[in-house]
Amino acid sequence: MILSQILYLMTGLLFGTTLLAVGIAIGFWMARRSGSVNPVQEIAPSKFDPREFLSMVRTIAESTNHIATDISQYQARMHELVEMSRNLNGKDAAEIKPILDQILIANNQMQDRLEAAEKKLEQQHSQLESYLTEARTDALTGLANRRAFDQGLDELYAQHLNAGQPLSLVLLDVDHFKKINDTYGHAVGDVVLKRVADHLATSAEDCYLVARYGGEEFGVLFTDTVENATLYAESLRKTLAGDSIEAEGHTIRVTASAGVAQLRTGERIGDLVRHSDQALYRAKDQGRNQVAVYDELHDESRHSPDLGESGLGNPPSVHETIRGIEEIEKRVQDHLNQMVHEESKR
Repeated sequence: MILSQILYLMTGLLFGTTLLAVGIAIGFWMARRSGSVNPVQEIAPSKFDPREFLSMVRTIAESTNHIATDISQYQARMHELVEMSRNLNGKDAAEIKPILDQILIANNQMQDRLEAAEKKLEQQHSQLESYLTEARTDALTGLANRRAFDQGLDELYAQHLNAGQPLSLVLLDVDHFKKINDTYGHAVGDVVLKRVADHLATSAEDCYLVARYGGEEFGVLFTDTVENATLYAESLRKTLAGDSIEAEGHTIRVTASAGVAQLRTGERIGDLVRHSDQALYRAKDQGRNQVAVYDELHDESRHSPDLGESGLGNPPSVHETIRGIEEIEKRVQDHLNQMVHEESKR
């Protein structure tokens, strides 16, 4: 009876140690996985492939299932050895030693498999983290992309509703960017966008998130008042206006216009984006290379629809058309992301 109790105790200790090793391995992996992505971190240009991402998720799920299977087999083997020990009461220690050796061998084998599984999980986690970073990063500029911007905006909106935290938005657009592309070529245009992004990233210390909003337009989110957001936008505008960009043998001088707005009580996210956009239009209409702050009376009347005699209104501008296309692309991408999420559960 004492021998059987000793074997139970040893088995429990060995199996407990094994489970602890599993917990440490998985806990370390999950802790690494929860790390945040730097929104202004630059990465090598690459394309996010949802199918490859889904394959990665499935592989990690399979690895987790294999670990669970190994633990079950290990537990069954330990139970078998303990059952065998019940028939050894009263026998010599020489007959017991082989069973103890088997326990140690089984434990060592399980430990080796756990270490191999941990290494594999670490490798897959690194690859998965890379894919997630690419999915939130603009390949050209290294800034956060539109998807990451929308997620950040949702997070700040929730904080605004819960704690009344101020939320301001700056939309900045490079002036006459099409003319730069047409005159010097798209390669020079890319250099210009990268330089603008560098200035944005350098000045991002007091910002919540800096993103390439689309094309030559950038978005900057602040957990601050519209006054401080305006000071930032004006400082950035002056920096860009005083910069000289060397590209393909040309010296390029660029300016930018910006629109600033703050979310007010009772407003929705769409109101903040629309108000910043209206202020940006006003900055461009008034001559560009300036910062405009949303003013309800001025901007609402300035951009109210003019139905005219036909009652059909003016046709949408190119900017509005592009924004509509981007919204459609975003809905398609969100649907794809949902499919990936649902498929990864299977």
